[in-house]
Amino acid sequence: MFGTRSEPPPDAGSPRRLYAALAAATIVLSGLLVGLFRLMMHLRTDGGQQFMWELILVLLVLAAASCVAYTIRGHLRRRDAVEQALRASEKKLRSISEAALDAVVMMDGQGRAVHWNPAAQRMFGYTAEEVLGQNIHPLVTPARLQASWERALEEFFRSGQGPAAGRITELPALRKNGQEFPIEMSLAPIRLAGEWNAVAVIRDITERKQAEEAAGQEQHSLRRLLRAYEQERKLIAYEIHDGLAQQLVAAIYQCQAAEHAIPATPDKVGSAFRELQRLLQQCLAETRRLISGARPPVLDEMGVVSAVQALIADTQLQTAPQITFRHNVQFERLEPVLENTVYRIIQEGLTNACRHSHSSQVLITLTETDLHLEIRVQDYGIGFDPDQVDEKRFGLAGIRERTRLLGGHVTLQSAPGTGTLLIVQLPKDVGDLAGDA
Repeated sequence: MFGTRSEPPPDAGSPRRLYAALAAATIVLSGLLVGLFRLMMHLRTDGGQQFMWELILVLLVLAAASCVAYTIRGHLRRRDAVEQALRASEKKLRSISEAALDAVVMMDGQGRAVHWNPAAQRMFGYTAEEVLGQNIHPLVTPARLQASWERALEEFFRSGQGPAAGRITELPALRKNGQEFPIEMSLAPIRLAGEWNAVAVIRDITERKQAEEAAGQEQHSLRRLLRAYEQERKLIAYEIHDGLAQQLVAAIYQCQAAEHAIPATPDKVGSAFRELQRLLQQCLAETRRLISGARPPVLDEMGVVSAVQALIADTQLQTAPQITFRHNVQFERLEPVLENTVYRIIQEGLTNACRHSHSSQVLITLTETDLHLEIRVQDYGIGFDPDQVDEKRFGLAGIRERTRLLGGHVTLQSAPGTGTLLIVQLPKDVGDLAGDA
């Protein structure tokens, strides 16, 4: 395996000397056999026959020696090729490890460091000379976690398995200066010389965690702003309803009473009273529209399902497609900010479908699962290219922003000629936004 310290290559001459000694022994043995056979043939044959047998024997010995030499030479060549491939592979792995931005650490079966790349030195502050051959676990693990990790490593080195093996794990680590920081570690087992070794690839995720924390704080602040905004709209709606709207109703009643109290009013006076009543009726209708725009009273009084039904009924009074509303929910009421978000998303989706789709039908569904609410607004009209939406149109952007603030997800499926499907998933648990909106 690759190492940090350079080690001398294995003595390639040792096996060659061994095979040369075996070859020499073979030749010596052959000479002894020749001498033995010459002695035997001298005792049993005449001179001519002796020469023939000696020649045959010498040829056989030479053939055998050639075979042995050829075999040894082939074996040495193959061994050289394997050694060169291993050295090239080791060099390649060492180059990759040294160039890696992540720390690459290897431990033997006793937990001692046998590889420590430059990125590990930069990350933890220890040089290779300080770490190699040492048990690195106490050096890089916070004290409160050492006992649990020692047990996990004992299991790992015994079986090659454990809670961190073969998966990515987030955990705190310790630098040489005592600073604790978050890391992401991938641990892989390697079987060498009958022992389980470990190779760990470690990434410093401090910047990522800081970015996540900053994003979480920003989202928390935006959620609180949304809550305050919805609360302000609710108060404005109540003030208009309890103040201006009631005064307009009273003025209309006064006009009606004055008109009946004067039995014979000139036509001009009667016309003036009727015009005044008409204007007051218009003011009252506009006031109620403003109240509904700020926060529909039915939303607070009866909940989001009834509010959507009222919205559809009002929309159908105008020139609009056929609207179908299906709901499969178990809740009676939701958190006010969640109710308002659901209502506004459906309202905006329905407005877009009625205004732009040219569809004869619109289907709205509201579904509840264990953790989420799903809203679907579907039309069967002309469709559009979502990438070509005018930036001045804030409807879809508003839906996405409301959904994002609550930690939800928006999917928009549309293309020219295929209609449009808007899918919004919202979490039921809105956390710090629970309470009055």
